[in-house]
Amino acid sequence: MERNYINGFRLLSGINGTIFSEDEDTAEFWSGYSAAWINGVFRTNGSAKNLDEIIARTLRKNPAVPMLWRVGVLTNEPERVGEALLARGLRDAGKVPALALMPGQLVASQKCSELTVRVVSTPAEVIDWLEPYCTGFSLNDTIREHFKQFITGRLNSSHTEAWFVGYVESQPVCCAYYLTTSEITVIYNVSTLSDFRNRGFGRLLVEAAINHAWQYSSYPIALYSSEMGLSVYRRIGFTDVYELGEFVRE
Repeated sequence: MERNYINGFRLLSGINGTIFSEDEDTAEFWSGYSAAWINGVFRTNGSAKNLDEIIARTLRKNPAVPMLWRVGVLTNEPERVGEALLARGLRDAGKVPALALMPGQLVASQKCSELTVRVVSTPAEVIDWLEPYCTGFSLNDTIREHFKQFITGRLNSSHTEAWFVGYVESQPVCCAYYLTTSEITVIYNVSTLSDFRNRGFGRLLVEAAINHAWQYSSYPIALYSSEMGLSVYRRIGFTDVYELGEFVRE
């Protein structure tokens, strides 16, 4: 799932200074933004003979920005990587649960007449999608404009990805996105405006994304969950696969 997560961002290559690189020891994503959660995504094998130098070299590439380093199931000897990152001054930010849903395991909830779910297909709906997304993740106008350009340029171009927005009356209140690659579909960017949480809207939107994805493939559905969403995803039918360790340079 880490590799899918990284490769999903590879689609952004060439926009706003994005850089992606990969070799047998390391995979990296740099966004060019000063936001810790998006500035760097790394997969580094603890079995690499030159582990310390790989980490030091990566830290030197862009010393003035926040950084996120992920350690999980695709990382050989993750304990060694974690120890090396801590020794270089990164902070252990805890673990993020990775979950998966196999075909036939979806536990659907009851329909809700309050919520209308749409697959984003127009520039106006892109703007609607950005409202709960940027608000929920506290993203600035620069990043908002980046995602606006990125999504608008890819609308209706492929069945391997789709954006979803949920409306209460005419107000966009929740959003989600999926990307299918390497025989797995990964759901990202799930967010609900705070005034509309705990009403089942986020769950309904995720279920809509799952059903939409399964119209075009029978691949498993995967996602990374916050603590807030974990119980919801488990009720949908997702099961825990592993925990993704995160290390942060402030």
